[in-house]
Amino acid sequence: MLRALAQSTPPILRAIPPQSSPHAEIQLGAAEISLRDLGQLTKSILLLDGLVNDPVEIVGNGRVIARGQLCSLDGKVSVKISEVPQ
Repeated sequence: MLRALAQSTPPILRAIPPQSSPHAEIQLGAAEISLRDLGQLTKSILLLDGLVNDPVEIVGNGRVIARGQLCSLDGKVSVKISEVPQ
């Protein structure tokens, strides 16, 4: 039964342990900044290391479970899934 359940589970969810509560984060890029400088940011632009059209990573429980492109759907920021690593 467990094997059948694993096969019917979408690949994007197989990377998340079943005992954990699902939580995903979208990572756009990274920036190195000191805590002091971070505390002084007000209405500033924080430059990230990625490009505007670079794929974003969808991370679940610390692991990349998918990649995609930022897009807009009904005026809301969205991610179009383009890759699900095996």
